This record gives sequence, structure tokens and C-alpha cells, in this order.
Amino acid sequence: MSKLLNNYIPTAAGLGGAILGGMCVAGDVAGVCGSGIGTLLAVTICYQYFEEFAKEQQRDPAVGAMMKQKMM
Repeated sequence: MSKLLNNYIPTAAGLGGAILGGMCVAGDVAGVCGSGIGTLLAVTICYQYFEEFAKEQQRDPAVGAMMKQKMM
């Protein structure tokens, strides 16, 4: 399994890095509110919180409901 994953992980990491770099450069060139890197960082952080919330809600619906109340 690790041999198979070692074939794909470097390619996916490199492509992901190139896409993120391109988005940052495009945001800076286009003059997006703030910097491209700042905007990308904010979106990434929000998405990570969303993923964590979804995982917790799947594991234990009561914990998911508690997290939802804290966020509001």
C-alpha cells in the first residue's frame, strides 16, 4: 500500500503547491482585498474548522450539537 501511495503523494503535493502558489500570485497581481496569501490562509482555516466540525458531528451527534452552540 505504501509503495502505491508513494507514487501519488509527491505528484499530488507538488501539483497542490503549484496551484496554491498560482492562486497567491494571481491574487496579488489582481489586487484582491488584502494579499493573496492572506486570503488563501483565511479560506484554508475556515475550511479546516468546517472539516473538524463535520468529523465531530459524524462521531458523536451530541458533541457536534455542542460545538454548533459554542460557535453561535
